[in-house]
Amino acid sequence: MDNIVRKAFALKQCALDDEMRGSFSGTALVYGDKDLYGDTIKRGAFAKSLREHGDELPLLWSHDTAEPLGSIRVVSDGASLEVRGQLLADTVRRAGEVYELMKARVVKGLSVAFKPLRYDPQPDGGVLFSEGRLMEISLCSIPAFDSAQVATVKSITLVNFEDEVLAAFGAFNPQRWKIGRYRAHR
Repeated sequence: MDNIVRKAFALKQCALDDEMRGSFSGTALVYGDKDLYGDTIKRGAFAKSLREHGDELPLLWSHDTAEPLGSIRVVSDGASLEVRGQLLADTVRRAGEVYELMKARVVKGLSVAFKPLRYDPQPDGGVLFSEGRLMEISLCSIPAFDSAQVATVKSITLVNFEDEVLAAFGAFNPQRWKIGRYRAHR
């Protein structure tokens, strides 16, 4: 065994950034929540790791080191582990595929891989992790928290501005407006 723990959490919130293809953000985990295995990660468990090793980690597909997707920046706000990632959707084939799956709401999960440094077995059979070193974060299709869902996903879809105005206000002179804007997919 490689002594690395992998915990999958559904994205509590996720948005794919309109400004940059493949950019996304979300909540990787909420401290104190039990996963499907009965394990809990204590508040502040990754504070030392982030301080000593930095907040940017590799972003992989389902913990496969042969399938890097990009990079991910991690911020621990005390209650949760917030992430902002960048898929290399235009240069890495798998990253482009995963990006499309995220837009279609097929891929909704994040999985955190860490090396446990301090932990205690619990009477209910679970483990309380109180300190760990973050190794990587993966996008995955089956998270440990099956009740959490992606709140919103935005993607770049250029739509004709005149269609939006027509829908909102009725009559419109298409010769005067030839601009576009982004529409969010929900």
